[in-house]
Amino acid sequence: MRGIQIHGAATFIEHENMTIRVSPDGKCEISPVLFMIVEWDLRTEPPYSWDYLSETQIMAMEHGVYEKVLALVAKAHSA
Repeated sequence: MRGIQIHGAATFIEHENMTIRVSPDGKCEISPVLFMIVEWDLRTEPPYSWDYLSETQIMAMEHGVYEKVLALVAKAHSA
């Protein structure tokens, strides 16, 4: 699991080849944009406008984001 946090905007988390978009209020949904596309697009943005997140950092996020991501991925795989 890894993530990209865009300061003042969404966070994108990749887990088991799925990309989850997390809004600042903690709402999680499957992203129509793949993690690698977000990563590629950010190459032209200032480096201080976004950060990579480790799994440990994702686990520490507020609003139960880690559990929500795991639940979304499990639900998508079971469908």
